[in-house]
Amino acid sequence: MSQEKEQLRAEARERRRAIPEAEREALSERIAEHALALPELSRGGAAGAYASMGSEVSTSLLLRGLLAKGLRVAVPVTEGDELRFVQVIHPWALVPGPRGVPIPRQPWTEVDEPSVVFVPGILFGRDGSRLGQGGGHFDRWLEAHPRALRVGLAFAAQLVDRVPVTEPHDQGMDVIVTEEGRLRIGRPAAPPSG
Repeated sequence: MSQEKEQLRAEARERRRAIPEAEREALSERIAEHALALPELSRGGAAGAYASMGSEVSTSLLLRGLLAKGLRVAVPVTEGDELRFVQVIHPWALVPGPRGVPIPRQPWTEVDEPSVVFVPGILFGRDGSRLGQGGGHFDRWLEAHPRALRVGLAFAAQLVDRVPVTEPHDQGMDVIVTEEGRLRIGRPAAPPSG
């Protein structure tokens, strides 16, 4: 099954990279606008969002918009197999961390449980399924924090009916946001084990 997942990842990454950079930026702005209009963000509290890199949906406008809403904003950092969210005050001042992923400078203030989490992915299903980078960091964090609203950010080109290869530990999304708008799913059931 992992060979099939790797093939899917390679194809989906190529499709995402094929979007010209200027178009990716314009699409990312529309995605941020749709994401920032989520009613759950009006409740205040904390929101977690990945700091984008490469051809991912850019989150710089999203991070600034979350801060402008008065939310406590956090980005993920990984240490070994563990992912945790740390507060970000200045999203324009992030530095490269492990594997080049942007992170805040230390010392960090950990944010225990963001109520809304914006999740990256390589491929998303309209049923809420998600194919991530392959490390399982977000899946483990989401499994341990089931109350957080899970919001996948993706270009419409990354959206399929259903991610064809899922495993019991794969965590689904509640909402998927693309440049075309928000798709509210409700959490899909985990696939059967074995």
